[in-house]
Amino acid sequence: MDKSYEEFYPSFQWVRGNVADTLRVHLPGFESHQIKVQADNEGGLRITGERPLGGKRWSKLWNDFVVPEDCSVAGMQAKFEKETLLVTLPKPKAEKGKDLLLNAAVAVLVLLALALYHVKEMWTKRSS
Repeated sequence: MDKSYEEFYPSFQWVRGNVADTLRVHLPGFESHQIKVQADNEGGLRITGERPLGGKRWSKLWNDFVVPEDCSVAGMQAKFEKETLLVTLPKPKAEKGKDLLLNAAVAVLVLLALALYHVKEMWTKRSS
């Protein structure tokens, strides 16, 4: 039984964020097990799939996307809900920035605690 394929070209949208970008691909009629998402280390993202239309007719999907330069495929997450594929690509620099900010806040708190301790010690010595 030979399949007859019809190319399917989905609509898509990049949603830019501070911590991650998300690719939203509208795939009406598709189910999650009919979709495959692949990424390479050179900034490529490929979405493929096929689904039956009836009889020998099948719908075929093959789309290549370029991963934004500030995003990483490491930590990529894909989920399929309500006929929409959501591929989330984290921004490593944003995570490093959050870690740096957290480290700076902790350092300030430690310095403040040390300063308060020394002030208390000075008052204790004066009172004696």
